Amino acid sequence: MTTPSQQQISEVFDIVKRATTEKRPERHLSRYEEILEGFSKWLLTHQLIGFSVAVALAALSFLLHDVPLANTAFATITLSQILGLVLLVVAIALSAPSFYRSFRTPFSQFFHLVESSATFNLQYVERLATCDKVAIRYALMHYEGERIAFEKRCTVLAGSIEKIGFFPALAGLGTLSISLSKLPTMQAWANSLIFLILAFYMLSAAAFAMTQRQDRVIGLLKYCLDASK
Repeated sequence: MTTPSQQQISEVFDIVKRATTEKRPERHLSRYEEILEGFSKWLLTHQLIGFSVAVALAALSFLLHDVPLANTAFATITLSQILGLVLLVVAIALSAPSFYRSFRTPFSQFFHLVESSATFNLQYVERLATCDKVAIRYALMHYEGERIAFEKRCTVLAGSIEKIGFFPALAGLGTLSISLSKLPTMQAWANSLIFLILAFYMLSAAAFAMTQRQDRVIGLLKYCLDASK
């Protein structure tokens, strides 16, 4: 049995790290989408700035007992909320071309993702082709093992969000919060419990996105091993 050297293993893991962390190039936007995308970023930036300024003014007005400052903070937060509503409208308008494409050409987005993934992953396949196959198999064994362990840890903490569905989970969370709020003795700890459950849902959703990338890299490693036979 051939044992890979530490240098060979490190070379494979360097490629694996880049393949896991680097993002695939985004789809080319039309002129209409570019304008809305830039406008949405402008709205989001100014909304965050307005919200931060409103919080700072509210804190100062509370410390200084200054009514004009409080009124200014209220006006600023109102303007920030208006920008948020406009941002929602822009987001709906930005999603309109995607909905149009999904109805007119249902498989266009699917094949775009497949083709862009094939093109994007080719660079890693070419680099892995120069690596020692035993080192690739060794790296695959540990990478896949840690990916399974990572999924199990997330499942223990937050449950399997892909089996429940994110929106059904939120609906169940809303039902639970309404039910608990009707009990006066439980209102104190029910609010903190709801936010804790929501945080775990967010954690599970983020973990799901990470495991998708990990599965893509595992597929790359297995392809390189199969192609070298």
